[in-house]
Amino acid sequence: MERGRYTYQLQSCVWELTLACCFSCRYCGSKAGHARENELTTEECLSVACQLADMGCRRVSLIGGEVFMRPDWPAIAQALTERKVKVSIITNGYLFGKDLIAELKRIDI
Repeated sequence: MERGRYTYQLQSCVWELTLACCFSCRYCGSKAGHARENELTTEECLSVACQLADMGCRRVSLIGGEVFMRPDWPAIAQALTERKVKVSIITNGYLFGKDLIAELKRIDI
């Protein structure tokens, strides 16, 4: 290690997957409601998931907006869990139902 220079190992991150949300709460720190015009594509997100795992990241918290508003969220989350990355999802819970809970279990979240 060079004097005055440090190397850090990425262990966890928070990934704002979308700004799309079923609500537009005034107190939202992300000012969510509508998706950004230039949000990452599914392919780009899958690439980021691989890169995070390759860098040694072991925990990812997916946030939004509302993560579940993004139709490809299962593929993105599964790309992480398949690479032994623990995934948590911060949600407002509005879209929760039996099917969503089953999908979360299937992906190992």
